[in-house]
Parts: sequence; C-alpha cells; structure tokens
Amino acid sequence: MDDLNIQSREIEEYYNNKNDFDKVRASHILVDDIELAQDIISKLNEGEDFAEMAKKYSIDGSASRGGDLGFFSKGEMIPEFEKVAFDLEEGQISEVFNTEFGYHIIKVTDKKSSFDENREEVEEEYKSKMLEDRIKEIRAEAEVEQLIDISAISITNLQ
Repeated sequence: MDDLNIQSREIEEYYNNKNDFDKVRASHILVDDIELAQDIISKLNEGEDFAEMAKKYSIDGSASRGGDLGFFSKGEMIPEFEKVAFDLEEGQISEVFNTEFGYHIIKVTDKKSSFDENREEVEEEYKSKMLEDRIKEIRAEAEVEQLIDISAISITNLQ
C-alpha cells in the first residue's frame, strides 16, 4: 500500500466528507419503570455512582460492566438512543427517555470527534479504499486470455 502515494491532506479531506468516524463512549441504565428511572436520576443528582447504579438497577447485558457500552459510531444504535448520546457532552448525564426497550439514562464517558483523535482509523480506511479502487482499475484495464475452456471440464470423475 505504500506505493499508493497518499497525501496527508487527502486523508483529512476524506475524513471531512464522511460523518461516521465520530464516536461516543457511553454507559447507560435501562429500566422498565418510569418511576424507578426518575428515582435513579434523583440519586445520580445527589452524587451516587453511575456504574454502581447501573449494576444494581439496569436490566440489560451491560449492567455487569457498570452500563458501559464502549465506543459506537452513528448508525450503530437505535436513532432515539443515538441522538441523545451524540448530543451530550463528555461527563454529562441525560434525562430519562423512552424507547421500545424501556427507559434509558445515558452518561457519556468519552468522545472522539476530531480528525486528530480519529486519524489512525481514517488513514487505514482511506488506504483500504484506495487499494480497492486501484484493484478495480487494474482489473478493468487487464486483458485476459482464456487458455482453457472451463465449461468443458467435468468434475464428476475426479478423484
């Protein structure tokens, strides 16, 4: 891939034309009762630990990890959840909101939303795209001579 001669400005331009490199790391608490969700928000506002509250109350698989969902990009979560998560600032806790799964409370624990933070991933994806494009170009220009009539080969008697 080194012979692709990729310039740094090309990678940055590629980043600027895509919107799926920005990532959020969030934790959440999911419950099926609005009153419980409001009670949890009250406790969080009083200083209770988010991870401990998630372990104690959340009804989804992330509860054992303190609600940690890891990093995710736009398009990986349901739209209602994603909108809230990407609108929050790092360290901020959402209000209670409802989805088809229940009542959520989200805490954003990290964000990657700049070229410098995403540079490695952007560069790798850009290089892969350039390589794929180059392979397509070579195949389109290639002259292939068929030396064997493949349709005449029978594989039933091979052993």
